[in-house]
Amino acid sequence: METTETPGQPSKTERPDAISVGVRLAVRCRVFPNRTYHRVADRPLHIDLYLPSPGSGRSPIFVFFHGGGWVSGSKESVSLHLLPWLEAGWAAANVEYRQAQEALAPAAAWDARRAVRWVVDHAREYGLDTGQLVLGGMSSGAHLALLTGMAADLPGARGEDGSDAVRPTRASAIVNWFGISDVAALLEGERPRAYARRWIGSRFDASQLARELSPLHRIGADTPPVVSVHGDADPTVPPEQSIRLHDALERAGIRNRLLLLAGAGHGDFGEDVWGQAYASIFTFLRDVASA
Repeated sequence: METTETPGQPSKTERPDAISVGVRLAVRCRVFPNRTYHRVADRPLHIDLYLPSPGSGRSPIFVFFHGGGWVSGSKESVSLHLLPWLEAGWAAANVEYRQAQEALAPAAAWDARRAVRWVVDHAREYGLDTGQLVLGGMSSGAHLALLTGMAADLPGARGEDGSDAVRPTRASAIVNWFGISDVAALLEGERPRAYARRWIGSRFDASQLARELSPLHRIGADTPPVVSVHGDADPTVPPEQSIRLHDALERAGIRNRLLLLAGAGHGDFGEDVWGQAYASIFTFLRDVASA
């Protein structure tokens, strides 16, 4: 037997608080999809920009890179992970970059740097506060965020398209969701990862290139604060990647935090754990900003 409900009254399964959050984001936030941040020959590379309500002043900006082992994934597939940032009053940029089947390493790293530079160059137009610029990503996207925030230089200074080198951008912090910090370690050992081999490719200097593209080996005095979240049962990106990064940052005196999640795999944390992780990230960022 079907039941009817009075229009405007929530059903027993609805959560009015969740509805109000969804409505607030839908009404207040603005989306600027598929802005071209760079072209390689006739190939445009796109970035989606999400802005909080107008009239709220210059917004802190979070630049996000999707995962997929540098061989798969898309910015659209992870766009909902920007909602916590929008609800917290941040602007967010969601970045497309070239993957291995289109261009081998280090193309994605150069794309990431170009995307961040585009955000900085267009900050006034979109009301962004680049003094509060945070980079982040998941899995291989976290690697790109780490590398972009740490490396003063990248292999292939002019890029394969012959364009000028892109100067690095100083980030306030980096959010590392189960990311790759040592690419070289994924090419060797007992369980080499096929996705890493596909991205680096078969070349005589593969090991050297992998090391140059490893954030673990790019830590320096200018490295921004880093907060990492990693499941200790992750079968795709070993948790040692974030543990070793944490240890290296500690030795270098770089402010950082590691949330190692017991029993969790590669991003399959469950709703409550995701919520706790986001809360810890925002606490870390507030602490960094007030330091």
